[in-house]
Amino acid sequence: MSENKNSKWSFTTGLGLGLLIGAGMLVGGLVTMRHLQEPTVQINGVQATASNSSETFAVATGPLADGTEGAFFLDFLTGELQVIGYNPRGGAFASHFKRNVFADLAVQPSKKPRLLMVTGRISFLGSANTKPADSVVYVVDSATGNFAVYGIPFNRQAQATGAAQAGQLAIIHRGSARNLNLNE
Repeated sequence: MSENKNSKWSFTTGLGLGLLIGAGMLVGGLVTMRHLQEPTVQINGVQATASNSSETFAVATGPLADGTEGAFFLDFLTGELQVIGYNPRGGAFASHFKRNVFADLAVQPSKKPRLLMVTGRISFLGSANTKPADSVVYVVDSATGNFAVYGIPFNRQAQATGAAQAGQLAIIHRGSARNLNLNE
């Protein structure tokens, strides 16, 4: 009989301790989940840098200057590279720069290029109003290995006043990724 009592007491004690541990784990989990939630963050300006492409088009984003985001578009069929910039002062797209990349990449009319595009963040030297945009765009023809790097002649003073601006993208460097030589 005493063995039966001990077994009941052990079972009851074990069950009680198990329930107590389970309740403690539940409370601990709830407290942890509450503290792991992401804090609310206020975003003052978009600073995304992303790219994506399909068979005939590529799109990327990158900063231009002082909270101004640029959208980069490359048409694989025509070779037209375009950048548009949103001006928060005017609440509209007010910048447009473009260039055809086929000549820079030495694309032969009889061959189909296989283009890639990405943007990079850069800080050029110069006075606040005369230095180019804070992004460069890299375009590569993966069929030949030829590449070109372009800068955006962004006018910060025009952006500050809300004025529209347009122009030709400036070539910074071109070469071949297959035989990379920076001394060319």
